[in-house]
Amino acid sequence: GLIYKFAKNAEIFVLKCLDGRGLGDGYSIICALKWCIENDVHIINFSCGSLASQYESEFVQLGIECRRKGIMVFTACHDTGFCGIPAKLDGYIA
Repeated sequence: GLIYKFAKNAEIFVLKCLDGRGLGDGYSIICALKWCIENDVHIINFSCGSLASQYESEFVQLGIECRRKGIMVFTACHDTGFCGIPAKLDGYIA
C-alpha cells in the first residue's frame, strides 16, 4: 500500500532467484537481472549476493548497462558489513 500511495502507476514484479532455503547461484540472479533490463524495470532490489567471483565479469557488464539505462540496482551486503558480488561492483548501490 505504501508504494501505491506515492507512486500510483507503479508496477511491482517479484522474481524468484533462490530456492526455499534461500540458496541459489549467480546464474539465476543474472537471469533475473537481464529480465528486469529487458522489461524496462526502473528500480531493482536484490536482497542477496555472493562471495564467489565466477560471474563477476557478467555482473560488471550488467551494472554498466543498468547505469547507462538509468536503472537503479540496490543490492545487499552481508550482515557483517562485507559487500560481495554484485554489491561491491560499479553500477550497484549497496
